[in-house]
Amino acid sequence: MRRLAVYLTLATLLLAIFAAPVAASANPQPFGMVYANGETYRTFGVPANVPAGTGTDNIAAFTNGVEGQLSVSEAAPGEPGYNGGRWAVHTATWSATATPILVTDWQTLQQLVADGDIVLARMPAADFRCPLLPAG
Repeated sequence: MRRLAVYLTLATLLLAIFAAPVAASANPQPFGMVYANGETYRTFGVPANVPAGTGTDNIAAFTNGVEGQLSVSEAAPGEPGYNGGRWAVHTATWSATATPILVTDWQTLQQLVADGDIVLARMPAADFRCPLLPAG
C-alpha cells in the first residue's frame, strides 16, 4: 500500500512539474515549462534515482498557489555549478496565512520559505533527469 502511495505521489509530482500547454509539432516528445532565474525553459523528464551527493540541482513543484505557476529550478544552463539536468525534487506549499504570488526564481522561493510563507518538502522518490532548453 505504501509503495502505491509513493508511485501515485511521484506521478502527481511529475504531472505538476511538467503541466503546461504543449504546441502541436512533428516532435513526439511533449515538453513542459520550468522557471529558472526569472526565465522560462522547455524541458521533459525521465524518472531516475538521483542519489544524494551525486551532483544535483533543486527543483520545486508547487502544490497550490497562483494560476500559471510553473516549477522553479535552482539553476539553469550556463551557470556555474549547473549539473546538466539532475534534479532533486521538492514540493512547495503555500501556508494558509500567506498570499501567494508568482515565483520565478529560487532566491525568491528561499526567502518565502525563510519568512514562513512556503514549506518545502523533499521528495526523493520523485527525482528525475531532464535538460533545460531555451523556451523558443
